Amino acid sequence: RKASSHLPRLPRFQSNFHFKSPFQIIMSLATAGGGLGGGMGGAAGGGLTMAHQASAMARPTAPPQGSAIPDSAGMAPPSTSAAALGADLVDKQQQLSLQQVKDLSKMPLVAIDLYASEPHVAAFPPKPTELGEAVAPYLVGKMKDKVALKTTETSHKTFRKWLSQSKGYLDLKADVLAKLDDESAVVIESPQRWLGLRRLDDAPEDLRTKFAHNDESDSPAIAEEATQEIGIIMANGTLDGSVPQGDDFDRVVSKLKLHASKKALTILPEEMTGLLISIAQHHVARATKVDEDDEDIDSYPCAVAVPAVYCYDSSIESLLEAMGGTGVVFQRSMCALAGALLPSPDESKPNTLIEHLGKVMAAMHKEHQKNLVKNPDLVFEEDMLLLLTGVTNDCAECTAVQISAPRHQDGMWGNFKVLTNVSYRHENP
Repeated sequence: RKASSHLPRLPRFQSNFHFKSPFQIIMSLATAGGGLGGGMGGAAGGGLTMAHQASAMARPTAPPQGSAIPDSAGMAPPSTSAAALGADLVDKQQQLSLQQVKDLSKMPLVAIDLYASEPHVAAFPPKPTELGEAVAPYLVGKMKDKVALKTTETSHKTFRKWLSQSKGYLDLKADVLAKLDDESAVVIESPQRWLGLRRLDDAPEDLRTKFAHNDESDSPAIAEEATQEIGIIMANGTLDGSVPQGDDFDRVVSKLKLHASKKALTILPEEMTGLLISIAQHHVARATKVDEDDEDIDSYPCAVAVPAVYCYDSSIESLLEAMGGTGVVFQRSMCALAGALLPSPDESKPNTLIEHLGKVMAAMHKEHQKNLVKNPDLVFEEDMLLLLTGVTNDCAECTAVQISAPRHQDGMWGNFKVLTNVSYRHENP
């Protein structure tokens, strides 16, 4: 596959390399938009769309526990026993039939850096019809992780029918979605940050204080409440509508009221996140000039870059649910690295990271030749260690990655191995 990357000109993405002794590289990916990975123009989505070449993400089985970092929500090193997610749309856990896999291969892959401070959407084209035909990822553009909803009776009715799946995205666009500068609108913001939370007390303090919330738990969750003012609040709830009992059925839910004469609707975070996914899918459809009435748009498979602090079971399961069961997730640092290693399409402006790794490899060969004099049986070790640092609005992380098996014809690397990860949440990372 042909793909492109030009690291120095990638917007909102900085890389700093320090040559360590003898063959260690520190790579800074600490920006808001780094999760999509390297590349500008046509290949800014390379991190997610090419991350299948990297190791899949390991998932801790529970939310991160408290750490020694002040005001943090925990540290999340990868679990050695956690099952890795497949790096391919044919994930066995999704139980897709062969026909479904073939159907998905005819659609573009929607790549979303959803947790970034400024989310981006990119795409990878459908499977080529001609053998050997070159395809490349491309940047679609920025998106918001917030949605404004009209406060009208029609908006309430349409949104309720969308929740029951009797209305589609185009109905929402016509009757419900408003402009973010509409002062009368109700704004749903960053629903992905609530995914998988069982109780409001599980959420970081800055998240609880930023959004209006109600921690009373003595009323059913899946119900319409008549006492709430127009707006949205977060509350303790359950999957089956009963009173929270402190078990696996508990969920943090939102209660949304769009009209004074109507009762508040209870919505799960994955339903709100699913709305963001739909918006990204339609962004890609417009970029490829697909008719907006095409029913396949809402079935476009998705890939999402996830910061390490959100890589625990309940959060990932909720995110996969929001993607309709045909999506995949990758650790955000791996997406950034995979994209940063994509070769540049402009030979006059080479990828500086690939060039630097080439210099390190040359130094390693030179050192190896010296050591062969003393030990003729010495085997050359081509592994390199990179340390990646990244931030979003609410978290920071550092990931140690070992890369090997360089493919000199295109500058790519065949093997990625995550050694360890340290991450934490903070209101000002």
